[in-house]
Amino acid sequence: GHEKLIGRQGEVTEAISALRPGRVLLAGETWSAEPYDESLTIEPGATVEVLEIRGATAYVHPVHSLGS
Repeated sequence: GHEKLIGRQGEVTEAISALRPGRVLLAGETWSAEPYDESLTIEPGATVEVLEIRGATAYVHPVHSLGS
């Protein structure tokens, strides 16, 4: 099932916030996504990790690179 996506990384294709769900590319598919931390806004191009799947929505958190 979808639990195999937990822990995977994807790329944000449409800005994600608690007020306005966005989109993320995961394993070649586009998913509706919301931030796991509701205080965050995650911009397009950011790399995120899937922490939870609820229905057809991925709850994600940004992955920070060592250079940032």
